[in-house]
Amino acid sequence: MLKKRKDKSAYYESVFEYNYQLANELAQYSHHYNQDKKRAAFSIFDHQQNNIIKAIGYIGHLQVTDEKIIQFIDDSSVLFISICSLQSFIVAIESEIQRFVGKTLQALNSFLFIARYYNGDFDQVYKELEANMPIESLEKLNYGCLIERHTMLPYYGIYEMEGHELMAAKFENKYNRLSHIYKRSLFALGELDLNYALRCKLNSSAFEALYILGELDKIEIETYIEKLHEKSHLQLVNSCYLRSKILPYSHDRIIKLIVVNPYAQGLIYLMYAFSENNVEAAQVFYQKALPCLKHIKYYFVEATYYYAKFLKENELDDFQVIFDEGYSLAKKHYYRYLQYCFEELETPTGLVYDSKHYPLPDGVDFTDYIAKLTKHCIRNN
Repeated sequence: MLKKRKDKSAYYESVFEYNYQLANELAQYSHHYNQDKKRAAFSIFDHQQNNIIKAIGYIGHLQVTDEKIIQFIDDSSVLFISICSLQSFIVAIESEIQRFVGKTLQALNSFLFIARYYNGDFDQVYKELEANMPIESLEKLNYGCLIERHTMLPYYGIYEMEGHELMAAKFENKYNRLSHIYKRSLFALGELDLNYALRCKLNSSAFEALYILGELDKIEIETYIEKLHEKSHLQLVNSCYLRSKILPYSHDRIIKLIVVNPYAQGLIYLMYAFSENNVEAAQVFYQKALPCLKHIKYYFVEATYYYAKFLKENELDDFQVIFDEGYSLAKKHYYRYLQYCFEELETPTGLVYDSKHYPLPDGVDFTDYIAKLTKHCIRNN
């Protein structure tokens, strides 16, 4: 009996070790500058995801460090989110999580929260997050502890999407978190730096910054879309939404996009609104989009701007109501470029957007941080 247990334990650890190495390598390639390599990594993962799920089912039976388990779940989380295949990942973690306690349990819960959030359970996850890990508690965690750091990052990610981009950007600046992508928090705060956008790895935030700065090439984003993995549904919707701001898609193209959560549905409704020539039909699409986007705060506020603009151009009722809501939220969340857009919509001046005209509270300034990020991108490009 003892020999059987030892053999079983050795089998679990062998399976885990193989999948740990695989997930780690694929997760690294998922951040690669080369889109072909990223796509290849996701294709390999798509064929191997069932084995990763099996390995997650063994984590409560292993004689390995909790740090290694958390790293494995982190890498796996990146991959499952990237190809929008989260339900089995959620179930696998839920089946094992009760075997852990303390900081490790806390970290596993954070991965469970972010997976459920991306899977579309926005309302419930955010309620649970505010109850179980309010911002005051999150800020007390020890970034220097690997397991606590892995707890912080998913939770900061959710809070950021819910309108706390300034907090997220200050956190990343404080701990000198460098990466190859245009930080979403900085873009949302209206930190639009052309050199940074041109040097970093292309992602939705880089494209958004380039679009606002008048430097986005339609062919470039279309090429990017063509090279995305076919199961990267959320990234496809994000990118197509931005492309539709340049030139609206036909309904036949939009209908092919896959809805993976309410946010994706909201962007798809906006794309329909942009392409609709019938005013009444377009208004219905705007009205449908707003509640879908309420949790991803930046895009909710952007949608209210486009809706307000549409109402004004067509001399329709409710312009002031929609305008006031969007403008108030833009100021509240320090979406400074959107604040500028609302102001120009109400009283056009023809002035060019400049973040210096919209100082952040307490003299917060990200100039040095953006310079570091840009140098990091240049060095690793």
